[in-house]
Amino acid sequence: MLRLRRRKNRILVAMAVDELRWADKAACKGANPDWFFSTEYEETEKAYALCTNCPVKFLCLEYAVKDPCITGIWGGTSWRKRNQIRRLRKLRNDYATTYRQEEW
Repeated sequence: MLRLRRRKNRILVAMAVDELRWADKAACKGANPDWFFSTEYEETEKAYALCTNCPVKFLCLEYAVKDPCITGIWGGTSWRKRNQIRRLRKLRNDYATTYRQEEW
């Protein structure tokens, strides 16, 4: 649920508190954020290791897949991997739409 606030005839959208509530249960909570945005192999491996057994890994991944501007490691995936997921989902949706249209 989004909370909307009006300020001088403009609507400002504030991120819902509930939308990121899963982050409190993340394995990376309190971890070094540099591990998730580093170009050093050793540091990114630490981030991937934390994500491996994270109880909210898939919620984190879905959050990052929704926004293509999010960089770094989220849900155990890199920015490139999330772009692949977005492309595959788009292809799947395009195919499903085409199939439904041809059916009629």
